[in-house]
Amino acid sequence: MEIAPDVNAYQHAEGLKSRDIMAQAIYFKIEPSLRLFILDKVPHSETDDTIQEVLVAIFRNLDNFKGKTEKEFWKWCYQIARNKISDTHRKKKASRLEPFPVEDLWLLVEMSDVGWNPISPQDRLDLEHAMNLLSKSKPECCISLWKHWVIGLDFSEMAIELDLEYDAMRRRIERCLTLARKLIAA
Repeated sequence: MEIAPDVNAYQHAEGLKSRDIMAQAIYFKIEPSLRLFILDKVPHSETDDTIQEVLVAIFRNLDNFKGKTEKEFWKWCYQIARNKISDTHRKKKASRLEPFPVEDLWLLVEMSDVGWNPISPQDRLDLEHAMNLLSKSKPECCISLWKHWVIGLDFSEMAIELDLEYDAMRRRIERCLTLARKLIAA
């Protein structure tokens, strides 16, 4: 799912209708990933408002984006999301982690199938089983493994997000992966 050509087309579009079409294309590509990124960082009741603030900030500043690569674009988007998450915490003085239902994760999996290769039924059952086991035993492991293996965040991005050192984040993922393997083997 390449986003850079859409961003470039948006920045160079002539007329409101063309910009609107490109904005919609970008929105549908970035919204599910940003929603998933935000889910465990704000109270569940604040998710929709925060994602809306993030998207508004991205589109208000899209003309100013100077990057050329996918990685630069996503880094820019995630930084805006982090800033809006901080704003939400300052406004609401809420806890950083509020558990959310596994059903919401599956809704995001379903949403991610649009335009992507859907996972096989067997892989889906295995993933569902593993997520259910993890969410019952240690919800923060479920979230961390999801972000690392499904969303593709690296240790340094996750460490920044949780205000941890790189090695502490790496060890946390290793411990969670070990726990997941033990739960599945049992």
